[in-house]
Amino acid sequence: MFTQMKKSLFIIISLLSFSFAACSNSVPYIKNDNFIKPNIWDAPEIKVKNLSEGQKKIYSELGAPSYILVYKEAVSGKEEPREVHEWIYEKNDNLLWFVDGILTDKIAVEVPGLRKGIFSWQQ
Repeated sequence: MFTQMKKSLFIIISLLSFSFAACSNSVPYIKNDNFIKPNIWDAPEIKVKNLSEGQKKIYSELGAPSYILVYKEAVSGKEEPREVHEWIYEKNDNLLWFVDGILTDKIAVEVPGLRKGIFSWQQ
């Protein structure tokens, strides 16, 4: 009888451990089974006077982007990360990356919720 109680206790503790482990691994951008877009604005309001010359040129050619995502630059050491903006144009599947208002082809960024950076580029 004692052995059966040990087995039952072991099973209960195992099930509780697995359920707690599953809860602790939840991602911050899914709440109540709904996707919450991190660091993104729908139909962003852009104040043209605040744009850099490069951004103004792109804005005048392509118009307002569908979305703007904001990341931090992935840096090593004690460097201060710069703010990186990704302009997304859904119509023509165009992704444009800006660092300090300057259009760039390649930039390593930190993805929210992940600890390591990814290497991103515009093609």
